[in-house]
Amino acid sequence: MPIRATLVQRYTPDELRGRVNAVNQVFIGASNELGGFRAGTVAAL
Repeated sequence: MPIRATLVQRYTPDELRGRVNAVNQVFIGASNELGGFRAGTVAAL
């Protein structure tokens, strides 16, 4: 995770860095929520 964040910041142009970081955070948050949903579903079964 830290390596990916470093690479994204390094290769993103300065004027787009905030937007790219925001989209990256949305995808990370969504993947965490989906993982929790999957774990809860399996636990319920």
